[in-house]
Amino acid sequence: MAGQPTHSAEDVLAGCGHFERVRTAPAYFREVAKRSTDACESLAQVADDARAGKSAELRKALKDAWKAVDKIRTSLRPLLVQNKSLPTAGGIARESRVEPTLTHAIDDLTNTKAQVRCFSPDDWSYVVDERLAVYGLPEVDYLSFSDWGNLYLSDEEGCHSFAEFIYRKRWNVPLYDAVFDVDGLASLAEYLRTPRATLATLACRAMQDIDPLVRLMHGSKRQAREFARIYWQQDYGMHGPQYFSPECRPNGPLDRTPRDGVWP
Repeated sequence: MAGQPTHSAEDVLAGCGHFERVRTAPAYFREVAKRSTDACESLAQVADDARAGKSAELRKALKDAWKAVDKIRTSLRPLLVQNKSLPTAGGIARESRVEPTLTHAIDDLTNTKAQVRCFSPDDWSYVVDERLAVYGLPEVDYLSFSDWGNLYLSDEEGCHSFAEFIYRKRWNVPLYDAVFDVDGLASLAEYLRTPRATLATLACRAMQDIDPLVRLMHGSKRQAREFARIYWQQDYGMHGPQYFSPECRPNGPLDRTPRDGVWP
């Protein structure tokens, strides 16, 4: 984030926290979040000055301001509910936890030490509000995200469906929704592995992760191939041009295992 003098004040403010809109965060958190917002708003003014003046002094001021915001946000990390200590628990559960089978699957898929952290509905409301306070993200309609090397999922709509499949060998949602959910999890995992990839590249690679991910969740070979085929035939390229690449095809440049006769 540091040292990007081409940002306008509008760009910067879009990423500032909205601590005043936070409903659930405790007082100590709101205090630090307000410091983040204040620093970010000061940064916005410096950004416009730097764009107008383009002097070395203003560029240095902008770089220093970015560092100040980063430092405050880093200080908030251990306070976030998303990063609190969680028990590791498998099975069908509703409490916040680290899900062991999903964690193993993502680690195996990405060769990372990521945790899959599942949150109860009550805890998820804290997670959502805190991210709004610190990062200025929009009112949350998302049910999962990746951050700081881990995956974070709402249990109500995310982890619970995966747990039903892993431990009861069934989906509690329609097949197409299950395929979409698995691709969403694969996309988060792919982002951990290649965070600088374009959306089109990420989407293509994630689709190719559907098969191994289903198997790592103890699904059968038949289920794994079915999920991958359904996504390729019915969903790939349907979410906007930024998620589509003509290079995503059998034996194409984005085919991870060309000439093996398997796609995706």
